[in-house]
Amino acid sequence: MTRFELASVPDHVAAAAKAAGIAPWTLAMHRPLPEPVAPSAPVVVASDLTNEEWALLRPYFGTNEKRKNKAPARRYLDGALYQRTTRCRFVHIPKRYGNVQALRKHLERWAHTGVWASVLEVLEADGLQELGPERRRVLLGLARAWSQRGEAYQRQRA
Repeated sequence: MTRFELASVPDHVAAAAKAAGIAPWTLAMHRPLPEPVAPSAPVVVASDLTNEEWALLRPYFGTNEKRKNKAPARRYLDGALYQRTTRCRFVHIPKRYGNVQALRKHLERWAHTGVWASVLEVLEADGLQELGPERRRVLLGLARAWSQRGEAYQRQRA
């Protein structure tokens, strides 16, 4: 046994670690490795908005299409929904949702400009029923949290 091998590391984990060029003990112990995804296959997460859901929410969040080389608003909203659904820290949000600092700035900008407050008003008035109960619940929690930050920001500026 070399100094980089551990007897308790399963063979498939050790093989994956060796293929990735990292030490076997850095991988989570006894967790099954995810199946590799074909590079051409789009990754769809349950927290991501469908086209129909985005069509309902787009009037509130707009787009970033006017800004050159910027990610669309939908990607940032998907990232916020992913974070809220999984309860992960912002630093652990996958890169496919864009830069974490940019995501955070967009969420704060939406809070400061009252976007989250307007979404919260609509959701609390039983609007956007087409989203479904689970999506509305997650979006309602997200809107409440960020609209409170926006209200605190407005109080601070006054």
